[in-house]
Amino acid sequence: WICDEGYTGTSELRCSHERVCQEMPLLLGCFKLVPCAPLNLTQMRCDANLTHCDKLEPGQICQVACQEPYVGEVVVARCPQDNIDPLRQPILDQELVCSLEECEDKYVIPIGYVKSSAGWYCDEEPGDGFPWGWAGVPAVYCDLGLEYAVDGSSGCDLGIHPTGCLPKQPCVPPASLEGCKFDTSECADIPPGGQCILRCRTPFVGPGVLAECPGDTTNASQEVLVSGDSTLDCECPDPPDADVPPGYMRTVEGVWMCGPGYAGVAIKRCERPDTCLSAPELLGCDPLMPCVAPADVDYCMYDLSDCEGVMPGHSCEINCVSPYQIAEPQNASCQVNNTDPRKAFDWEPIECELTWEDCTDPLPIKVGYQKTIDGFRCAEGWTGDPEVHCGAWEGCDTVPLVTGCFPIQPCGALSFTGVEKCMYDASACPAQPEIFQPGQQCQLSCKAPYVGSPVMVTCPANNIVWGGASSFVEPECECPGPPIVPVGYIKNFSGWFCDDSLNYTGKVELICSQDGFCMEEPEATGCEPPGPCIPPVLDPCMYDVSNCDGVEPGQQCNLGCQMPYFGSSTVAFCGENGGSDGLTWEQPYCLLDYCPDPPVVPPGYVINSTGPFCAERWKGSPKKTCRHNRTCDIIVTLSGCSPVFPDPCTFPALDPCRYDLSDCTGAVPGEYCEVRCLEPYVGHPTTAVCPPGNRSEDFIVEDLMFTRPYCDLEVCPDPDPVPDGYVRIGEGWECTEGYVGRAVSYCRSLPDCEHVLVLGGCTPYADVIKSRHDLGNASVEGPFEACRASETCDDVSSGQDGYQQFYGKFPWRCAPGYTGTASKVCVEQRTCSSTPTLSGCVPIERCVPIVSDDCDLDVSDCSSVLGGETCVVRCKDPYTGASTIATCPENNINSSEVLTWTRPSCELTNCPLGFSVPDGFVKDSIAGWLCAPGFQGKASVNCTITDACETKCVSGGCNPIEVCALPAVDACMLNMSHCQELLPGRSCAVRCVPPYVGAAKVANCVPGFLTGEFMNVTSPATFEWTAPDCECVDPYIPVEGYEKVDGQWQCAPGYGPDPIWGGAVLRCQRPMECLDEPELIGCLPLVPCAPAPVSTGRACEPLNVTDCTEVHPGASCEIRCRHPYVGAPSTATCYALNTDPNRPLEMPAEPCQLGCEDPEDIPEGYVWTNSSGNWSWECDEEARFVGIADVFCKLNTSSCNTTKEFEGCRPRVRPSSGFDGHKLRDVSY
Repeated sequence: WICDEGYTGTSELRCSHERVCQEMPLLLGCFKLVPCAPLNLTQMRCDANLTHCDKLEPGQICQVACQEPYVGEVVVARCPQDNIDPLRQPILDQELVCSLEECEDKYVIPIGYVKSSAGWYCDEEPGDGFPWGWAGVPAVYCDLGLEYAVDGSSGCDLGIHPTGCLPKQPCVPPASLEGCKFDTSECADIPPGGQCILRCRTPFVGPGVLAECPGDTTNASQEVLVSGDSTLDCECPDPPDADVPPGYMRTVEGVWMCGPGYAGVAIKRCERPDTCLSAPELLGCDPLMPCVAPADVDYCMYDLSDCEGVMPGHSCEINCVSPYQIAEPQNASCQVNNTDPRKAFDWEPIECELTWEDCTDPLPIKVGYQKTIDGFRCAEGWTGDPEVHCGAWEGCDTVPLVTGCFPIQPCGALSFTGVEKCMYDASACPAQPEIFQPGQQCQLSCKAPYVGSPVMVTCPANNIVWGGASSFVEPECECPGPPIVPVGYIKNFSGWFCDDSLNYTGKVELICSQDGFCMEEPEATGCEPPGPCIPPVLDPCMYDVSNCDGVEPGQQCNLGCQMPYFGSSTVAFCGENGGSDGLTWEQPYCLLDYCPDPPVVPPGYVINSTGPFCAERWKGSPKKTCRHNRTCDIIVTLSGCSPVFPDPCTFPALDPCRYDLSDCTGAVPGEYCEVRCLEPYVGHPTTAVCPPGNRSEDFIVEDLMFTRPYCDLEVCPDPDPVPDGYVRIGEGWECTEGYVGRAVSYCRSLPDCEHVLVLGGCTPYADVIKSRHDLGNASVEGPFEACRASETCDDVSSGQDGYQQFYGKFPWRCAPGYTGTASKVCVEQRTCSSTPTLSGCVPIERCVPIVSDDCDLDVSDCSSVLGGETCVVRCKDPYTGASTIATCPENNINSSEVLTWTRPSCELTNCPLGFSVPDGFVKDSIAGWLCAPGFQGKASVNCTITDACETKCVSGGCNPIEVCALPAVDACMLNMSHCQELLPGRSCAVRCVPPYVGAAKVANCVPGFLTGEFMNVTSPATFEWTAPDCECVDPYIPVEGYEKVDGQWQCAPGYGPDPIWGGAVLRCQRPMECLDEPELIGCLPLVPCAPAPVSTGRACEPLNVTDCTEVHPGASCEIRCRHPYVGAPSTATCYALNTDPNRPLEMPAEPCQLGCEDPEDIPEGYVWTNSSGNWSWECDEEARFVGIADVFCKLNTSSCNTTKEFEGCRPRVRPSSGFDGHKLRDVSY
């Protein structure tokens, strides 16, 4: 079958389609030829004549010409020979190009244009709305268009189009000169051809420059142009010396830096990020501050007294507080240039050891503990794990203590509330805690009418809580229901139900207790007889159901909204059965009339007139929600905003069996990590970075940036067991004896990241011989034709690996990843049948990876390159150089083929990323490495690569500049902070520390001089200075108790000298403490002396001091003698300048003597006589008494009465006869 004349296509006779049988044959594939549609280049085109191209037959052509007055070459349009589409247009063999050579200027000339005999030009004369005229290059052209038609048959006419002239515009200031640095106010709206001056804005300084607006500019954004090569250079000047704050100094080169006693980076600026300044300012230097002790230090263990006020760059020693000990003191240091007053000094605490002789035997041993030869244990009736502690306890006490034992306590009585009180029966368990002892058990059962199996309750044997909880599992108690089924209910094997035959409706609920009330018999509830419908249970704060209360069957009611909610009401209908399930209803849709703002805005939100939105550094979609609480009060909630945190970078899709990204899990912006090879792959790891700026508020999550490491599978496990016919010889495989062929192997990856070596190519020799024998002896007897199965066979039904068909119709070809020429081979079988087999396509192999022989190459991109693909060979950091391309040959089938590449030229020009800058060196982006401030020399930083590909950086050339050593001074009086770290040849100011006042003195750091035998030793720099005369000025505010007389401070009236200071003293510092303001000390208010003691401890007090209870300074009081003492009254005096309330009165010495009356009867031998002018008691010689009279008063302490006692006089005695005459003559009578 073929297509008939007037038809085109490929005929096809079909009896089935897609495995579906047809009832009769079907012819298809031929289509009727039709004319093309009329040519229509464009609906609005007037320059083409299309009259000859209407309804071209298939294969016909027509000519398309330009419509007059347009001119151009004629083109040919053709209707395709096989056209079957009636809407298809003819095809042009080339584009139709038409043009107008000229047109008449019969129209009004537009504003801005002028035409003369010489042609068109722009009108430079000013006009209304155009004060500076027009400028440009005029261009006038004509075209033919519908919009110009008046009465033309074609609907087109000529039109004039002048272009190129625009109104002149004033110039604007340069946008690049906006900001605080430049003053462009004079250059705003400069007319064409005008001039202005661009100046520096205060405080910046610099000469202004002349700028001009081009005379022919028509650009409204045209900036004024600076004439010639002039530039506006504005610099930030130095502040006046009087405005330089403390802590800043300027080098001889004019560079600002932090002065002695200050640290930081000195910055001079004339503008702030958000503010223009009126004067230059300095910032960045802060005073050096001493370090403080860490917040969590144990003061009971460590002695930090040496580290109080340790200054930056200094160190101190930390000892252990007794009885703690350590082998040697620990060192702590304050960070160099510390300016943080809260910075803790650097210290790695080493635990102090506690040596305590009685640590293991706390005495006396507490109750509950016993000491055995194995240590402490809990006594009987106690439980726990005893442990001896040596402190330190609160208050740094180190008395040893033993803890850990607790008395075993009885468990509490079982107690239940609510439903459980009615459900559980604990009558078999003790009701008092002291009865339910540890280890005991009791039974907990279900209380009637509940039913269920009982459980055992146990008091734990080691319970240490008085009345503690018992151990048990609650019994499963159920309510069985009433024994007699009530009316309206049905009970069967499936449970309880409402009796619908009686029109009872509802859901059965079995109740054995209610609201904590225990019932004796169970009840069944929930089934209701026909009657009024029960309103639905809805939120009473939102919905109004009162209209449906008591509605009868067959009636309807309305459900509405409660204020402040609003919405449309719904209609509910009560069915014929009534009850709780009889009402048919729909819930009203109720909304709040107004959702107010919350009274307190939570963190993360900001509210204005437009509503809530997320605050700075918060993200999300804010939402305001209103709801009500139990009391129907409206509660406002803001949600949707969450704080912004850096999002970790995402991982690219990599082979999970080859690459290890675990080190990069959670890497956030700015962090580095390593991408490694997973075993059994081997290779060097590469560094990955999470790009900075990856923040969730940008809604952009970056991928981790890295170069894939070259991970090679060096070892593929041998198959276990090794298949027959194969043996390993060295690194390869061969066929064993009895097998023929060539052994081949490849490593196959399994789904679980395992690998296995697959062997093939070896066939048993016996099988080969047998196949040949069978083929050679095959019978050909009989009237059979010769087998020609190998000459022809069916097509391959399904594809093999490496082969594919285009749309299933065309010849077989090699699939992607394979190369060669695909062919079909008919393999003859013994049954004279053939099996179609495809051959000729082999897989495209990867080239051998590049192995870097040095440290300068990064060949990670070339680890797996297929034939026809390329990779990039780069220079490895810190080497730099242009990368090169490596290529694997097209259609490579040789797995041993090497890449074709050129080695890049890599040079070591910089140090690697992350190189730590040593002290004394700084790197400038332009000048390179320099010596840091405080160092001198020529900086040299060089980096080399070792044989192990490790970077080695060597720095040198910068040495610390020796500074002057400062003398020890009174830090409360003299401020030498500007002289810290003073360099040789520099000077500084030594000032008085407030509140001291005095003129500052200049100190100099005199450079050392060459000395030594060979004049090669520089002596230390010398600090030369004179201390300023610092005077402690008078207090700014008068101080009570002090007055100044004749230039000297003294105590004011009513005040006296402090005994310690002896009078008024003006001072500006205290011992070990500096003061912010001057203070006066030494004067105290005058106070009365201490009252005279009423009692001296004697049984009978001699003095009466009742008048001496409050004696003021300089005053006195009278002291009288108390019976039985006698004496004249005397006075006690208070010191005139007394300031001590405990100072005693100045008392007279023994003003009172013990007195007594003469007895009525004077003892014999005593006489009161006046001898030698004084009255006294003597021995009565006339009464023949001799001796020395001792007459005194004797005090009776019990009655405080006295008696006069006489002693010392004795009667004269006659001598006995035994005396000789000489002796007798010596005795006087």
